Amino acid sequence: MISSSGCCKSGAPLSGRLRRPPGFARRCPPCPPPPVPPRLAIEEIYLGPDCQAALEAIPLPANPDKKFTEAQLANSRRHEILKFRLRCLEFYTTAAKEVQTTFPIGKPFFKELEFLDPTVALDEKVRSTYLKDLGILANHFKIKLDIDPCTVAFEWRTFPGLIEEDQKERLLKLNAEEFWKEIAHLRDFEDKISFPQLTKLAQCGLILPHSNADAERVFSVVTDVKCKKRNRMGNHLLNAICATRTSFQSKGVNCVSFKVTEKHLSKHNANMYNVNENPAAPAP
Repeated sequence: MISSSGCCKSGAPLSGRLRRPPGFARRCPPCPPPPVPPRLAIEEIYLGPDCQAALEAIPLPANPDKKFTEAQLANSRRHEILKFRLRCLEFYTTAAKEVQTTFPIGKPFFKELEFLDPTVALDEKVRSTYLKDLGILANHFKIKLDIDPCTVAFEWRTFPGLIEEDQKERLLKLNAEEFWKEIAHLRDFEDKISFPQLTKLAQCGLILPHSNADAERVFSVVTDVKCKKRNRMGNHLLNAICATRTSFQSKGVNCVSFKVTEKHLSKHNANMYNVNENPAAPAP
């Protein structure tokens, strides 16, 4: 589930190394990446235990001919430590900028996705501040989901008032997916679904991808299956192989550990060789 607060939390560890507390605040736009020099002195920047151990392990420069005094050697070591810290500062600053550029921090579309959080959905106060009617989301998905923004706004505004207090306590203990699954089954006194369009919008929001990692994994399977030697493979066969491999990976099985049942064997008959131009039509 994507939200602006989640993006802020992702950037907080990086920014927290360079800035004084309190750091990032929940649901507040993040401060821009710190300038150089940062608000903290370069010697005060927290680099983490691993970097700190590496800094402490930097030895004094070699002085075989005793040409340099102890003070000069110590000053040279401090210079090396400063260079190390400056390289770390450059890395953290670049990483913070990349986080701010990559993540949709502060975008109203993703801000409204916070309604998926059960604690936000059941809080009546947010309806008078920044989540008044979910208008941006409803208008964006109104054609694809066949929803009416006005109906979504009405269901959203009346939603917390129609939930009993004892029921709220139970719902707040659920995660977002379980919470909206429960809400989708609520019915009114006419035995109709209480919040049909709101839950439809919530279900859509829950399946939005977090990143392109899933798509990249699928494409890596496609290029692995349909290679130079198998370039004449049809789309239906390619789709079947990709679906099978993905299913095997998700279940943690392979061709050796997979258990073949009688149902699988029953599929191996003469109908396998019938060419069907319409894959949706049943086999003869």
